[in-house]
Amino acid sequence: MTWLRAAALLVCLLLAACGPPKELEGRPTAPPDVAAARLLPPGMVRLLSGTRARDAAEVRTRSGGWLAALRFSSTAEAHAEFVARAAERASRPDTSATTRVDYGAVQWLRYGFPGGTGLTWQSDRWVFIAEAPDAAQLAQLIADSRVGGTGPLPAFAASGLLGIAGLAAFLAVLAIGCLWLLRRSLVVRPPAGVLPVEPDALRARLLALEASDRPWQVRTGTAAGVPSADLVVEWKWADAQWLGLLARNGLTRTYRLRLYLDPGTHQCGALDETSEVDWSAGAVAAPRLSYSRSVFRGVRIARRERAAAWAAATSLGMPQPAVDARFDLDALKQPVIAAVTAAGWTYRPLLWPPRRRVS
Repeated sequence: MTWLRAAALLVCLLLAACGPPKELEGRPTAPPDVAAARLLPPGMVRLLSGTRARDAAEVRTRSGGWLAALRFSSTAEAHAEFVARAAERASRPDTSATTRVDYGAVQWLRYGFPGGTGLTWQSDRWVFIAEAPDAAQLAQLIADSRVGGTGPLPAFAASGLLGIAGLAAFLAVLAIGCLWLLRRSLVVRPPAGVLPVEPDALRARLLALEASDRPWQVRTGTAAGVPSADLVVEWKWADAQWLGLLARNGLTRTYRLRLYLDPGTHQCGALDETSEVDWSAGAVAAPRLSYSRSVFRGVRIARRERAAAWAAATSLGMPQPAVDARFDLDALKQPVIAAVTAAGWTYRPLLWPPRRRVS
């Protein structure tokens, strides 16, 4: 239901963004034969000359508002004028917060400037420009006039947006469903008859997995910079011996595994996080790591990188490998999964962190 509601909200936002401004809602397009001055609100009205319009007038109000009406011979001429004025206004250095819609008959530009806000729009053969000190006065300026509104959003456009939003919602639900099924397929349950141990006992078994000949470590999840977790499994970036091997291997991506123990269900939630490795600090210093938070975090099938550190040349003149280490997810995950299930707990991949700690 959450994704269906999101899809409905997307439809509303699309229709609202492409529809007429709220100040013009319910207003028909301006008639093509009325005088420009007759459409303006009370105030200091004057005719404009030197424009490409057949008829043009403007008014300035005591509150600081300004409204101009320009009538052209055709809709095409009016559209060309709107495009030119919108581009000119948007290019000014003092213009800010512009919003423009150019969809069928719905043509308008909203903008801000020092000391005020403005709205320019096309209404059939007309182009109107309204500016006021604030949004409320701008709305009142338009309400006191007889200017026309933009054309309505075409029915085919509305149905098209609904179709696009519906397709996006379907694809989102499909993607989440696939991730959910994938996560379920990766759940590993303990052998039948194995009774679950206490959380502290499982924690001790997992911490005991760390060994000098393994390039990864298991530690508590309370280190600075790491979000809350019961345990964290990651490569030994702080170990000088393993750091040199990682650097010489040119490892470009890394990941860590965050574990959450739930005593109520005897489940060990596992959340994968990946990161690009930035070696700009040099091979003698730990690289910069910035773990990602993408929608696919938590579900990684496999990534294999193999490294070998080479010792000095032998008497035969051939180098020999001093260390042969696997830097892949299986090499790290499988011992963790084996320890969890041997303790009578279920290993369950997570798509996101649990809402609260349970142990």
